[in-house]
Amino acid sequence: MKNIISQKSALKELVKRIRKYWYMIAASVIFASIYVVLSLHIPRLIGFGKGKF
Repeated sequence: MKNIISQKSALKELVKRIRKYWYMIAASVIFASIYVVLSLHIPRLIGFGKGKF
């Protein structure tokens, strides 16, 4: 039980420390998502373009 309480307090401390950087974390997640989507779809688009020539 003591371990759970210390984990909760550690999580609260972590959230308190990174709260002022939330916009950087959100931007990183958005850009990472865009990167993954593009890295999956660009080869398909290039493949479709190759077949038309």
